[in-house]
Amino acid sequence: MGGREKDMPHIINTFEEHGEALSFFAKNNYKNEVLLYFDQHFDFKYIPPEKVNKVETSKADFDALANLNRNIPFAEDTHSAYGLDNFLYIAAKLGYIKKLIWVIPEVSPLSVEDIAHYILKIISLIPYAAKTFINTFKVTQTGVQAKIGILDIEFTTLRRLKYLDISSISKVDIDLDYFYNIHGQCLTDIDDFLVKMQELNLLPAIHTLTYSISSGFLPQQYRWLSTRISKALSAHLEHSSRPLHGASASMETLALGKEITTKGFNELYNTELEHLKGPGEVVKGLLSLQMLNLSGAMQAYEQAIELGDRATSLAYKIGLYFYNQKSFHESSLWFLRAQGDLSDTMHLHSLTMQALAHAHASDYENCLNLCLKAIDLTPLRLQNYNLGLFACKKLGLKMPTINLENQFQKINHFYNKIV
Repeated sequence: MGGREKDMPHIINTFEEHGEALSFFAKNNYKNEVLLYFDQHFDFKYIPPEKVNKVETSKADFDALANLNRNIPFAEDTHSAYGLDNFLYIAAKLGYIKKLIWVIPEVSPLSVEDIAHYILKIISLIPYAAKTFINTFKVTQTGVQAKIGILDIEFTTLRRLKYLDISSISKVDIDLDYFYNIHGQCLTDIDDFLVKMQELNLLPAIHTLTYSISSGFLPQQYRWLSTRISKALSAHLEHSSRPLHGASASMETLALGKEITTKGFNELYNTELEHLKGPGEVVKGLLSLQMLNLSGAMQAYEQAIELGDRATSLAYKIGLYFYNQKSFHESSLWFLRAQGDLSDTMHLHSLTMQALAHAHASDYENCLNLCLKAIDLTPLRLQNYNLGLFACKKLGLKMPTINLENQFQKINHFYNKIV
């Protein structure tokens, strides 16, 4: 019995998209794990309590949990509760992980101050994250340490791993977009990665691996990376994905900003998007905007709403289109539609963009109110203070100016400690 177990190959479970890993964590009894996480992106966006509760009630039923995964980035229906960009938030809430060590791609050498500023830019758009983050934030010789809510997080790079205490690492998770971006630029050399992981004896801890091709984050030609990793530890790749949306060509077209002909657009819609209903209409609208077809994008938005999708990503892009055309009243209306439940980073950015649109239209009262709302949700975002103070000056208001300046100085002091 023991001999047969010893001879069994190591298994790496592979997923097409990262959100699928959550149900694997549940099924395989992940509990208070220290997760070493290699990814180009920080998949830790905020999730509102009602969606967290939906996951909580489904966590014992692995199929029901998997069904709550939003497997296309632009889907915003009432059913889905999490996805590829926020599954780690849920993993922490459910107690699957207690500490996350995010290894950031390092194309050129990053100082620990570079890492700190990079992380602050990301965290500044996560609502309700600032309080625990500021109170626990620490720049170290290996990067940054902090907490977001209940989760301990360490931010570092591959070459610094050998200086960390890695004895507590229990699982390793890899997104292949850690190695290449959508443009085919090498972010991390695979051979260097394998050598360093071998030296640290961390290869056997690799249990999950994600391709991120169908979402448009990794070109198809780099799918071989999974085989390269599995061969390095004589592991077996076990594909654990469910059927996906099948819109990879559309997602790649959007990610690369490819030129689209009318014929190509129709082919993408007929072969990939039409059957996706609401999310398909959102992608159709985004492709329309890429063709500078504003009316087509607006029609797709209305259709997506009718089909039950919030379509905030499309509303945001339409808002940007009007903003760049200096149609500030129209842009403010679209940025309002793009705010959704103010949980996504794009929702929060839409709030700031709406304030900017009001400022350009000389509507400084609404501009200030939006800035105050944004500061309340994301107090680390410096742009909102500057814009709010500008609106106060235009309105000739004294007390809001003093309060804002005091808040701004505290946050600025926090930023200045990094330098």
